[in-house]
Amino acid sequence: MNKKEIIQTIRVNPRAYEEIRRGDKTVDVRTNTHRYRHLDPGVMVNFYQHGSFLRMTIDKIVVYESLESLLEDIPFSLLNSEVSSDKETIEHYRSIGYTEEKVKKHGLLAIFVRLIE
Repeated sequence: MNKKEIIQTIRVNPRAYEEIRRGDKTVDVRTNTHRYRHLDPGVMVNFYQHGSFLRMTIDKIVVYESLESLLEDIPFSLLNSEVSSDKETIEHYRSIGYTEEKVKKHGLLAIFVRLIE
């Protein structure tokens, strides 16, 4: 695969888009479903919100079995600026559809990204 080719466009919410644009958010979390399993370090993706795009390079992907194990490695501050603890981070992800059952079935991908200038 050509590493310079955009292989996927990923929608993010407005807060996450701005945090990624500023460089404050460098890790995007997704469930490890067929939609994201093909992503690899070195490929480019677009993050978009309301017609605006950020071209990103994936630096690393780590698979986790739970939100708790993810938070053992990654500080909550790199995931979401609106939370102030691991507990709030878990509550946030649960509220947007990352149920215990879904995470247990698929696992999570921590996608470490870097903005391409």
